[in-house]
Amino acid sequence: MKKVLILVLFAFFAQIFAHGVLILVEDNRDGTIYVEAGFSTGGSPASGAYVILRERETGRTIFTGNLSDDGRITIEQPTVPYTVTVRIDDEHSVTRNGPLARNRRGAE
Repeated sequence: MKKVLILVLFAFFAQIFAHGVLILVEDNRDGTIYVEAGFSTGGSPASGAYVILRERETGRTIFTGNLSDDGRITIEQPTVPYTVTVRIDDEHSVTRNGPLARNRRGAE
């Protein structure tokens, strides 16, 4: 019984202290996208995390760079369907489809 209780407590505390990466990718409607990333444990920014944009169809790398100290970056928006990956380390990486260009400000 003690072993079961210890195992349950260990699993409970592992979940409390586990964290993931959350990312936001938005179309600024001016030819750029805004990317922001942080940890799910309370809003700590993913300072300096590696950002990779890749073409969805071919996997070709379009852009690489790093987030600022506050976990943000603005990037020129690709004209082809693409993915955005934010990689902090080997265990913390998230990939999302990037927003396709919509009507840009001032465009008719």
